[in-house]
Amino acid sequence: MRLNDAVNPGGRSWSHSIAPDQNFLIFAGVIDANTPRADSLGDIDLYVSFRVNGRWQPGINLGPAVNTKEAEVWPRISRDGRDLFFNRQGPDARGIYQIKLEPLLAPLRPKTSAGAWNRLPDIPTARLAAGAVACNGELYVIGGCVVRDRAAHPIAAVEVFSPATGTWTTKAPLPTPRSNFGVAVADGRIFVIGGTLADNLSETDVVEAYDPVTDHWTRAASLPTARCQVGAAAVDGKIYAIGGNRHHEHAFEVYDPATDRWSKLPSLEAPRRDAGVVAMDGKIYVAVGLGADARNPLNRFQVYDPATQRWSERTAAQRPRCDSAIVALGSSIVVIGGWNRGPIVSVEEYVPTHDRWAARENLPVATQFHCAAALDYRLYVFTGAHRLPEATNVAWVWSPNSDLRDNADRFWPRFGSPPFHSFFRWVPLGCRCMCRFAGPVGISRAPVPAIVSMNTSSLDLAAALVRSVVWSAPTVQRTFRALGASLSVCGVFGSIPAAHGAVRVYRHEIVCEGLPSNFDGLRIVHLSDVHAASLGHDGARIADELTAAVNAERPDLVVYTGDYGAPVDFARGPDLLGRLQTSLGKFAVLGNHDFGEQERASDNWTSPADKRRKIALLADAFRERGFSLLVNEAAVLSRGSQRLAVLGVGVHDSHHGFADADLPAAAAMAGETPFRMLLAHSPEYWETAVQGRSAIDLTLVGHTHGAQIGLGFGRFVWSPAAWQFRHWGGLYHEGAQWLNVNRGIGYVGVRFRFNMPADVSVLTLRTQRASGASVR
Repeated sequence: MRLNDAVNPGGRSWSHSIAPDQNFLIFAGVIDANTPRADSLGDIDLYVSFRVNGRWQPGINLGPAVNTKEAEVWPRISRDGRDLFFNRQGPDARGIYQIKLEPLLAPLRPKTSAGAWNRLPDIPTARLAAGAVACNGELYVIGGCVVRDRAAHPIAAVEVFSPATGTWTTKAPLPTPRSNFGVAVADGRIFVIGGTLADNLSETDVVEAYDPVTDHWTRAASLPTARCQVGAAAVDGKIYAIGGNRHHEHAFEVYDPATDRWSKLPSLEAPRRDAGVVAMDGKIYVAVGLGADARNPLNRFQVYDPATQRWSERTAAQRPRCDSAIVALGSSIVVIGGWNRGPIVSVEEYVPTHDRWAARENLPVATQFHCAAALDYRLYVFTGAHRLPEATNVAWVWSPNSDLRDNADRFWPRFGSPPFHSFFRWVPLGCRCMCRFAGPVGISRAPVPAIVSMNTSSLDLAAALVRSVVWSAPTVQRTFRALGASLSVCGVFGSIPAAHGAVRVYRHEIVCEGLPSNFDGLRIVHLSDVHAASLGHDGARIADELTAAVNAERPDLVVYTGDYGAPVDFARGPDLLGRLQTSLGKFAVLGNHDFGEQERASDNWTSPADKRRKIALLADAFRERGFSLLVNEAAVLSRGSQRLAVLGVGVHDSHHGFADADLPAAAAMAGETPFRMLLAHSPEYWETAVQGRSAIDLTLVGHTHGAQIGLGFGRFVWSPAAWQFRHWGGLYHEGAQWLNVNRGIGYVGVRFRFNMPADVSVLTLRTQRASGASVR
């Protein structure tokens, strides 16, 4: 690539200088030897070009603070990226000039729509190489050091920032002052692992645990290997300590808080120290840092899966760095600042679903030896050094803008749309499924060997078992051919950018035993599974269609049965629920996706207090939209002297590990009411806890999405969801107990719906049959 074509299109440029972090360059630019640029202030001016998402942008004039009617040439950026030196040539002014870069460049930096950095109140204690974690809705900054007289002096201070109040408080100090340690949260406690002690050379094996509830530190089992520059992360309640300083770069151990014991794991195949270590989706990600050569930082990126005990390589980060910070932010991993021949200002984001890195909004100032944590999709950066050895007490927060979309939408322009990738994921899988399970039609299959090699894929093994045990059954052949065809359909239609179909209204009249006469004709709109982040660019249009469809039904009640999204999803997209109008009220329960990007219960909170905090955030978000969130609770509605109860239970989903539903508690709040309506998330709960077991007249659930695929036409539609759910969509009843399964509105997995439109269920309750059901 000829760089001049990007930074100075149609002109000439020379005598350039690039920043230490390679995110901007400054050059002298003209049209030709005798023609200055149209925006020039003199004969030759200096311009800055920023690199955004890996692409150099057209140069911007540095303005009158630098450029005059004379010729400004030969720019040079200082090694620390703070100062610009340049030469001015002309009859009125000659010589070398110096100017500070940050005030000069701040108003010129490109603005992005993803989010912005803002200054927080300064932390009381300036420090370097501290640790930061989020716990119970607050951010803890622990330990660290300051440099005086060329020696590092450890700090014991523990200071906590509350985003709710915007204030700092001081907690019990760290019993063993230190810096360069690992920190992780497990069992509701904060663990500080290893580190550097007072003389700047002594490493420690001390592990101490802090209880935020009691504000008390306790000693835990010591590290098997004393070291500093160790990375730590917690998965499934266990803490993994990875790498360390000289002579311990291969160390790898795991700690179980339940037994207070460390166990050694197989040594790392390559030395790692000062690496960024973070856990997400049950895996541990290890990024950048140092290897055997302490002078050259790494950009290596690896993943460890505790379930398989295997390491794998991922795409390397864009820029090698050490002394950086790393956090899991939503469904992304973010590496912030650091050092590589000077402090670094750049921020990179990795999206595991794409295995790609991209640039994020730069830090306001280049920083190293800082610490960072994420909370409620906000990124917090504390302390560090802008120029060694001076420690700072600065605190920053990156907040998403209101129009921030999900990771997939943000990365489509650069990496290609995820639906495109779904073609290559699902079509081959479907074809493999048809061939390996069912085989070509009319071709007999040879007997399957009794022994399958250990490197055989799980799909091959399953195919072998099916063919060897039940292959002779024609229904099995037809079933797996249909499965393969459905997966192929997923790939084909998922490869087309999602075009969300019109909202469909399903109307039903239900004769309910025990329904009080004053509630005869009660009209309920049942919604579920918006998955707001999945709607992307269609979100505003879908919100308008949904609002119009619901309000046209003039409902008495609107109920929502889970999976809107994490708390941040309420703020960063269009309002899909706030404009709905009712006469009696709006009620909601939670789904498995409402606690965060991860689906598994064990990934969604670090302690019971953290879980309660997240539920409170969701309750506030629903309340702002006029909904009452019911978590093992009930609301009693009255018309005249007659009453009806709406019960809501917590998430029950055995597949993802949720077991929070407590129907007896909700029923106790309902009291003696003749008619009870239950809101839950999954039809599994109706089958295991309601049907024939509880005095519930009508149950409303979602969760299935109808697999987002419907095969058939009119009212005769079959879905692959039937393979997993006995009740997958629409209205069912057993005796006097009714169940409605809403097919959802948004997407999970691939962004498409094939003959499975967004579902608005309208249920009219009757004491006796008035007319038949209809569907629009």
